[in-house]
Amino acid sequence: IIVEETGPTVEPYYTPSAVLQEKGDSAKLLDIARATDKQIKTIDGIRVKRGDIVITRSGTIGRVAFITSRLHNAIVSDDLIRVRLENEYLRYYIFSFLQSAFALDQMLRNEYGAVQQHLEPNHISDMLIPVPDSWDDVESIVNDAKEMIDLKEKLEAKNATLSTDTKSLVDSLISDASNTNEDSD
Repeated sequence: IIVEETGPTVEPYYTPSAVLQEKGDSAKLLDIARATDKQIKTIDGIRVKRGDIVITRSGTIGRVAFITSRLHNAIVSDDLIRVRLENEYLRYYIFSFLQSAFALDQMLRNEYGAVQQHLEPNHISDMLIPVPDSWDDVESIVNDAKEMIDLKEKLEAKNATLSTDTKSLVDSLISDASNTNEDSD
C-alpha cells in the first residue's frame, strides 16, 4: 500500500522523525484504498489524536512530542508510545515532566537492547511522576506548557501557509518565464 504519489485515497504515514520535525516532510505515503480490512484496523489503531503525547521507543529513546492539530488523526509509526490523558491540566503537567531529565533518567534505566535501545509502553506507565500537594504549585508549569503548544500550533499553521504561498509564487514565476520564452521564439 506504499505509493510514491499523492491521490484522493493516499495519506501520509509519519515516522518518529517526521513527527518530531517542525514541518514533518519526511512522511511515507499510504494508499488506504489498497489496504485489506486487517491493515485498515491496524492503521486505525496507530492514528494519533490532538493532545496525545508520544515518546520514541526505539533508537534514540525518550524523545517527547505533543500531537497538535497538524497531525490530528494522522497515521503514525508504532515506534512511538502514545500517552493519552483526558484531563487537559494533567496532560500538560505530564508532558512537561516527560521532557525533564528526571523522566529521561527513568526511561534510560528501563531501556534494553545491545545494538539499538528500546522502551516498552509498560516502562512509561510504570514511571514515577511526582504529584504536588496542591495543583496550584505546578500552575505556572502547566500554563507555560499550554502556551508553548499554542505557539507551536501557530508556527505549524504559519509554516503551512508559507509553504502554500511560496509554491504558488514559484509556480507563477515559472509559468510567466515559460510564456515569455514562448513569446520570444
